[in-house]
Amino acid sequence: MKPEGARQKLLDLFGKQLIFSKEFDKYFSSLKETMQDSFIAWCTDCKEGRAKGSVPINKDYKDKFVFFRKIAGDIRAVLIKKQNAEFIEVHLVEHKEYDDIRKMLGYKQSSYYYS
Repeated sequence: MKPEGARQKLLDLFGKQLIFSKEFDKYFSSLKETMQDSFIAWCTDCKEGRAKGSVPINKDYKDKFVFFRKIAGDIRAVLIKKQNAEFIEVHLVEHKEYDDIRKMLGYKQSSYYYS
């Protein structure tokens, strides 16, 4: 599947308010077809309440609900929604940026090992 097709599927699933990470297309294109399908299925599970998520630890983001998933060796997915409302962000990123997102939300102390 091409990244444009994935974007459209996700917009159809979550709504037009959805924001994609800057390099979504790059990372989606690098996934094998089975991993792409698995990612879309996971997004559907998140939407339908079958996937586990959590409220961020950082008090500035307590109005959000977050889902995390390892997709491939160095590719991670993060879905963010407003609590009791719509999904607003989808991030398909490499491990370092994933750690940065987790740090911002309060799930991780530092984005850098040995610091």
